Amino acid sequence: MYVLRFLSTVWCFSVASQVHVQAIGGLPDFCKDTPENIGKMVDILVQILGSEEFVERDAVHKALISSLRQDVKGTVIYLYLVRKQICSLVTRKHHFPEQQI
Repeated sequence: MYVLRFLSTVWCFSVASQVHVQAIGGLPDFCKDTPENIGKMVDILVQILGSEEFVERDAVHKALISSLRQDVKGTVIYLYLVRKQICSLVTRKHHFPEQQI
C-alpha cells in the first residue's frame, strides 16, 4: 500500500514537472506578438529560478535565452530591474554572504 502511494506520488510529481517545463518553454512565445509582456515573463522566470528542480531551472535558462534572442533590450532591462531578487536567490542557493556579490 505504501509503495503504491509513493510510486503514484513520484509519478504525479514527474508529470507535473513535465507540464511545468512545457509551460516555461512556451512563455517566450507569448511575448513574440506582445513585447510589452516581457517584463511579466522575466519576473515569472526569475521566481521559478528558486525551484529545487534542475529540469525547471534548465527550462528557465532556455526561456531567458530565447527571450534575449527575441528582444535583447527589453529582456536586459527587466533582468536589471529584478537584479536584487536574482542576487538573493543566488546567495540562498550557494550560501554566499551578501557582501561578496
